[in-house]
Amino acid sequence: MPLYDYQCRDCHHAFEALVRPPTAPACPECASSDLERMVSSCAFAVRSGGLSNAARRAVQKQQAGQRRDHAAYQQESEKKHFDDD
Repeated sequence: MPLYDYQCRDCHHAFEALVRPPTAPACPECASSDLERMVSSCAFAVRSGGLSNAARRAVQKQQAGQRRDHAAYQQESEKKHFDDD
């Protein structure tokens, strides 16, 4: 159900309306149905495929760095443990 911005041609009131087909919106101020649909002020794009390739690579690079850090820490801990014996 899309949310649209409208301006009433009769009283010039601007408002948003959730449009459920087949019903048509009416002005909440004067109840007129003579409306002009406006360009939405909160237009945005949604990507449904998840992360973009660039974002995915950045996350993978960060995770690889974390794995290297963890492996180095693990080796250092084991070395200290075995050196103490």
